[in-house]
Amino acid sequence: MFNDPIKDAVTPVVEMTLRVYDQVLNGPLKPTPNKSHYTFNLRDISRIAQGLCLADRRMCSEPVHLVRLWVHENKRVFGDRLIDDIDRGWLDKVLTQEAVSTFKLATDDIFNAKRLVFGDYMDGIDVDTRTYKQITDVQVLVNKVIEYLDEYNSSVKNQMKLVMFLDACDHVSRISRIIR
Repeated sequence: MFNDPIKDAVTPVVEMTLRVYDQVLNGPLKPTPNKSHYTFNLRDISRIAQGLCLADRRMCSEPVHLVRLWVHENKRVFGDRLIDDIDRGWLDKVLTQEAVSTFKLATDDIFNAKRLVFGDYMDGIDVDTRTYKQITDVQVLVNKVIEYLDEYNSSVKNQMKLVMFLDACDHVSRISRIIR
């Protein structure tokens, strides 16, 4: 069971999600010939809600933790489709404005790490109750992905000779989220 501050934050998070969705639909992210995949629908709100439902009460004890997860999920649902830095910057600005104005947080409180990355694989893949949590140390993330790659390569004949750097690990994290 989540504590009262998190329970009280649910309604504002839902309202923020709806406002962001409205801005995404009616803002500069309209489909064009070179951005024809910029089509958004109500399933996107569902995907954000599914990501928020992955929150664990042990890792999400303050509203700022929920806001970080909310920003992350919005960036996965909307931001991963965007093709240029202008559109990604616009989305980041909208998300930051919503979070700052609704929860009276500083931008540095929300973006407390180099990147907002969440995953459930840091404690091992065989754990029965994997915890979806923020990964604040990107070097630990890179090392964990390299460890998983080495483990895989030691068990197969045709090894994957991949170089794992931060952007590659970020993509692996996204893929892991999609598969989950």
